[in-house]
Amino acid sequence: MLGVDFIFLVNSCPLFFWPPFLIKPLLLMCTVIMGCHYKEKLGSRLRKLRIQNGISQESLADMIGVNQSTIARIESGRANIQLQHLPLICRCFGIGIPDFLEINAEDKK
Repeated sequence: MLGVDFIFLVNSCPLFFWPPFLIKPLLLMCTVIMGCHYKEKLGSRLRKLRIQNGISQESLADMIGVNQSTIARIESGRANIQLQHLPLICRCFGIGIPDFLEINAEDKK
């Protein structure tokens, strides 16, 4: 589904440096990969990572500068992750954006 060059770019880019002009197309590509339920899938991924790392919704909200209710809405699939928050969320978990979005070379099939 995705070109090999795109997969290489996503997987080789430094973990936390993703300028906004790259994040938006990446999220759009994510919608293609995940289908129409991407908000629910990203919310579920956020919840899973937060619980695995023992971080409360309140703590995560404080780390990225939003309200706890925003985290709850994202996790339930009722809100989108804002572009400016995505790198901050990934930094909280020590992962890169591709890892958060679960994009890897297998997606090109």
